[in-house]
Amino acid sequence: MYANNENVIILTDRDKAEYEYLCKVRGEQSVVWASQNLAGKRKPYISNLAKLLKVDIPKDLHIGVEVVSAEQAQHYLMDIKKILAGLKK
Repeated sequence: MYANNENVIILTDRDKAEYEYLCKVRGEQSVVWASQNLAGKRKPYISNLAKLLKVDIPKDLHIGVEVVSAEQAQHYLMDIKKILAGLKK
C-alpha cells in the first residue's frame, strides 16, 4: 500500500486504486512530482496526474488486483522461460 500524497485528490476507492496503479507503474516520487507540477489551475485529480505522466489507466482496473512493476514482470517472464526450457529436455 502506498502512502497517500496529501496533494492528490482521492475521493473514491477507485481513485485510491488508480493512485496505487500510478505509483506502481511510474513510482511514487514521479506521482508526487506530477502533483506539484500541474500546468495552470489544474487540480491534482488522478486523471490529470495520469495525463501528465503519460499513463493510460485501464478501464477494467479492479480493486484488489495486484499490479506489478515492469521490472517484476521481467523477473516473472525469466522464471517462466526457465521453467519452459526445463520442460523441453
